[in-house]
Amino acid sequence: MTTGRMDIDRRIIPLHASESMWMAPDGWPLRRLDWSESSNARGSILFLTGRADHYEKYLEAIGRFVANGWRVTSFDWRGQGGSGRLLPDPTVGHIDDFSCWVDDLAAFWRDWKAQCPGPHVIVAHSMGGHLTLRALAEQRIDPTAIALCAPMLGLRSGVFPTFLLHPIARLMKAIGDPN
Repeated sequence: MTTGRMDIDRRIIPLHASESMWMAPDGWPLRRLDWSESSNARGSILFLTGRADHYEKYLEAIGRFVANGWRVTSFDWRGQGGSGRLLPDPTVGHIDDFSCWVDDLAAFWRDWKAQCPGPHVIVAHSMGGHLTLRALAEQRIDPTAIALCAPMLGLRSGVFPTFLLHPIARLMKAIGDPN
């Protein structure tokens, strides 16, 4: 297993990586990155970025997975990165409803899973983590495993004000089995 550092220039897509456009069922093009340096990958990772992100921001992290034998795919969410904008202003990332992104993820997942060797793993950051959990809850994806970094989540309670939720959670942990 490789654990060394990969030198990445975020302005250049690495030699063994390829970019393409994937068409969502409604015809919207999503920019896609596929990267593998082995014909005998240990499995496939779908790397999902956060809100207002693009996959170049994560080339170092993706490169570490590739260096350790994984095949990695990422895409820019609809309305972000190289997947075009939903408003006339090219500097604004916008979506009317997150369900559109869940639809895109579910459709992409079906195509990607059919093309890539398993196990099929999702690694997701921030909003990508939120969308992964939502698609899982709706049973629209079925990964072998997931790893989430800072998933965009929050606790909501109609009973207690938000500032009390952490102290209540700590109290519940102190008096009960946190597992």
